[in-house]
Amino acid sequence: IKHADVSDKDCDFYTLSRIYGQMAGIFEEQDSYNIMLSYFKLASKYAFIAKDTLGALSFYREEGLAYYFMSRYDSVFVINKRVRNLYSQYGYKELAVLPSDIEIYIYLLRKDFFKAKHDMDVYDTYLAKTNKQVNGYGVYDYYKGLYYLGVNKIDSARYYFERELYTSRDYNSKQAAAKGLFMVYKKKIDADSI
Repeated sequence: IKHADVSDKDCDFYTLSRIYGQMAGIFEEQDSYNIMLSYFKLASKYAFIAKDTLGALSFYREEGLAYYFMSRYDSVFVINKRVRNLYSQYGYKELAVLPSDIEIYIYLLRKDFFKAKHDMDVYDTYLAKTNKQVNGYGVYDYYKGLYYLGVNKIDSARYYFERELYTSRDYNSKQAAAKGLFMVYKKKIDADSI
């Protein structure tokens, strides 16, 4: 980036945006969320200049992740609302209606199960309509498990946590599933399973 001349019209803004996006990811791993945020902003800016609209909106959406890590939840909702409006404006209608998984998780943290359920239903409708599947990705099953645990449907919560545990290949998802199952068994007062 030091050698990129952004005043030159022949600058490779597309590659520059990707470099900033990768740098943001590195700073996420280092828990440097303010720096992560600034690099996602630069990644989005240069992707727009490169006329990579979808990439720019994806980087812009990632700014919400930085705000989430900084516990600035209202900023997450503001960013995601703007991103959905921009998706719609640029013709990405399907993406414009999808709630962010971070938003769903924040609703679950706040124990706002009505809003969490609404967003999960929108997401499920999208998945059914497009024949896409999230099985094996874990995090969505974890959110569903948290929802059902929160509304006292313990068997459903257990189902989603177990599905996450057995279908996910990701270590973090398996760890989350184990945590979810721990909460289920703790609520059921099942010492042997705990």
